[in-house]
Amino acid sequence: MASVSQQQQQASFSPSSQCMSQLDPGSYQHPWYSMASVPQQQQQQQQASSSCNDSRIHCQSISTSCSSARRYTPPPPPPPGSSFGGSSSYQSNSLSFPCTNSMMPNSSSSLAIAKEKTWPSNDEDVVRHLISLQKFDGLWNLSDSEVQNLSKKPLTSFQSNISDDLSILSTTIVILIFETKFDSSKTLWSFMVNKARKRLTELLGDNGKLELLINEIKSQL
Repeated sequence: MASVSQQQQQASFSPSSQCMSQLDPGSYQHPWYSMASVPQQQQQQQQASSSCNDSRIHCQSISTSCSSARRYTPPPPPPPGSSFGGSSSYQSNSLSFPCTNSMMPNSSSSLAIAKEKTWPSNDEDVVRHLISLQKFDGLWNLSDSEVQNLSKKPLTSFQSNISDDLSILSTTIVILIFETKFDSSKTLWSFMVNKARKRLTELLGDNGKLELLINEIKSQL
């Protein structure tokens, strides 16, 4: 009887094949294992979704480019005989006009005319005006009209056996005008006259020739 009860107890505690199949380690997952793998699965799903979105956007851009290319229609060619950028009826030279020399003022002639029109009236202004006309080397190169305003005679009316250079003649005239008519303003022109005399002596080569020239011009004033 004792052996029979022991066999019954062993039979009641021996696991059946059905229970062993339910406890298969391959099919069993611990709750901690499942919870740890969830973030990794979500990350993989997000990466897959992002890749799909990128592919979808790329496909849409390609489709848009293709549709834009299909919609582009090149402009028609210009009609024969027309110029680029304009119609055949438009003439590019319709707004152009010939530019002649008379339309472009000469700077030297304009300056001479301005000087003639602004010739001063009182003595001190005349002296200052003549000083402003002196060249850097000490000479004066006056025009016929300027000599006319200064001496009441044109430059071409003065003759000399010493020199026929117009700048030398006009410089000699200015020196004589300063010394004979504007002696009261000598403090203004004395330095200019000395500079002019020095330059004339260098050009003529002799101070005696300068005095002869001055006497010739003085007799014609």
